Amino acid sequence: MIRPSTFGVVSVPTIPAPTLGPFYTAPADSWIRLLVRNVGGNPIYLAFVTSAANTTNVTTDRYELPAGMSDAIILAPQQFICAVSPGGGRLTYAASVALPVTH
Repeated sequence: MIRPSTFGVVSVPTIPAPTLGPFYTAPADSWIRLLVRNVGGNPIYLAFVTSAANTTNVTTDRYELPAGMSDAIILAPQQFICAVSPGGGRLTYAASVALPVTH
């Protein structure tokens, strides 16, 4: 059975966030295609490691998504992604199985 797609809107915390957790975690049995769109006015930093996202230092472990832009990201089973922004922000996402397998 193919897992249904999910959609969400996330309020992105300002750097440094006192507590930062993932906004999405892939299920244990599926690779996930995550379409992310920055619907706020500030850039958003995405990372697979909370410490890489939640710093004002430039790091190679995070990805910058400019305001108004979108991108597709593939998550491995149980992999998570978190987001922060220099001025706070909002993002929307749509998650679906990246490699659907039917039996």
